[in-house]
Amino acid sequence: MRFFLGRYLYKKKNHADFMTLDRVEDLLSGFKQMLSYLVEDLIHKGKPMEAKGISIRNNIETYVRPDVQLKLN
Repeated sequence: MRFFLGRYLYKKKNHADFMTLDRVEDLLSGFKQMLSYLVEDLIHKGKPMEAKGISIRNNIETYVRPDVQLKLN
């Protein structure tokens, strides 16, 4: 999961290895625990809007740690 997230966070959009966040989310769809880790990492990287969107779309509010859930609200 962190490999794919790194391709979104640290590669420029015109780089061959760049991966959009929706693509990362699609790769992890169905794995709620992995999506919750993705949301937590996005919160810690300063991207709360993206994390909130993933959390709502995939209904993973119960999988996310309570401290991260407070930041999402």
